[in-house]
Amino acid sequence: MKEWHGHAGDPNTGDVRLTRGDVLRRIRQPHSIEDRAAYIVALAKDKKVLDCGMVEHTLAATESPNWLHGRIRSAARECLGVDILEDEVNALRAKGYNVRTLDVTRAALPETFDLIVSCEIIEHIDNLGLAFANFAKMLAPGGRLVITTPYPWYLNCLLKNLRTGSQLSESVDHVAWHEPFTLYELSQRSGLRMDSYTGLHVTQTYTAKAKLFFAMSRMLIGLGFKYELFSKSLLYEFVKDS
Repeated sequence: MKEWHGHAGDPNTGDVRLTRGDVLRRIRQPHSIEDRAAYIVALAKDKKVLDCGMVEHTLAATESPNWLHGRIRSAARECLGVDILEDEVNALRAKGYNVRTLDVTRAALPETFDLIVSCEIIEHIDNLGLAFANFAKMLAPGGRLVITTPYPWYLNCLLKNLRTGSQLSESVDHVAWHEPFTLYELSQRSGLRMDSYTGLHVTQTYTAKAKLFFAMSRMLIGLGFKYELFSKSLLYEFVKDS
């Protein structure tokens, strides 16, 4: 879909909303992704990759065999990791990792990449428009940007926030929620095209209630409920057309 200005002068008209909704239905994938890391690693194979926010909060996360950056690095032809956490970046560089300190809302690197990965980062960013503009600058023509971010209409979040005295917050340093409509519009403004989006299946649960909830999710999806309701995060892919 071209920018909504080509359809009407008012973005709130029914025609514009319906047209945008039709586009999003076409690019929505039919099934959620079972293994986020495996999916992203497959995309990274033999490519030049930029991994944004690769520290994952603390150095302790980088010691895990499941650390996403470590897995991307093992598959990519070339991999650069960037983060705003300078001390952690320096520690990883001392260990031999190809990493730099970078705030993508302030600057773009003077090089391009086949794939840019930004997992669970954009909800922390207070000026996402600048980040998208810099992502676009750093993508090679035909390159792909992969973003994951918490889904605001995740059923567990909705249910917990229905109860008086109960409030679910993903993290105290999150500053925004994003969903397909907002990210589609934002990507267009930076010259990118949303190519697809899908849910990420929740596999790790800790309580009996949670295990029952997700055991029932497959049945409910089969009955016609949207899989997004049971996806804590969604994965979005954007392309920079040649």
